[in-house]
Order: sequence, then structure tokens, then C-alpha cells
Amino acid sequence: MQAKPRTIMNRVFQAKISWYQYLYLLILGALTFFLLWEKIIIIAILCMLLVVFAIERVIHTTYTLTSENELIISTGRYGKPKVIHLKEIHEVELRHSARFGKFSITEYILITYGTNRHVAVTPLKKKEFINLLLSKQEHYN
Repeated sequence: MQAKPRTIMNRVFQAKISWYQYLYLLILGALTFFLLWEKIIIIAILCMLLVVFAIERVIHTTYTLTSENELIISTGRYGKPKVIHLKEIHEVELRHSARFGKFSITEYILITYGTNRHVAVTPLKKKEFINLLLSKQEHYN
């Protein structure tokens, strides 16, 4: 009996939706409602399109670690995915935005790659994402 070849699957991480993204959608939705109420239709339609694009981006942002040793950052159906090869990544660190005591506004992962290029990602499972990224990177090198 022959052993089956081991297949490595892609691992997809969903993006965390931050409080300020909810606030942005709420304000934009309220503005759209107000413009419709006041019968300012053209600007209301533009605001509706902004709401649709913003919701699409918030809901469908994913970070995929592929079996081809790539990190693919997809920002929804309307955005072009960013592909970063794991060999280009120099540093991965968990960062915080402004802090007030123990409270932090946002927590994100800063990835440094290429020649002084940076990208910030906010996966739901931050520790698992970092561990898998670093283990794939070590295995690759």
C-alpha cells in the first residue's frame, strides 16, 4: 500500500471588525438616511454606494496563508489582493495604537517586508496567526 501524499491546505483568517469601523458605518448610514429624508437624492445615492463598499470591505477582508508560502491580504471583492511572499517578511510584531493605562484603542500585527514596506493586519485570532506565520516562515527558510 502506498502512502497518500500529504496535502497542505490554505489557512484563512477573518479580519476583526473594530469599534471605529462600526462607528463609521453608523455615521455614514445616518447621513444617508438624513439625505434621503431631505430629498437630496444624488448625494444620498453616493452615500449609499459608500455604505455598500464599506460593508463589503469590512465583511470580506481576509488574510490567507497559502501552501505556496504566501500571505494574501484580500480586502473584499472590489479590492485587489496584496500578495506577500514569506521570504520577503523581515519582522512580525504585535502592536497597540494609543494606550490609556491598560486600555488600547486597537491592537494590530505590523508586518515588515521588502525594502522598508509595512502592512498592518487585524485577524480575529492574532496569536494563532502569528504562530502559524512564523512557523511557516521557519519551515520555508
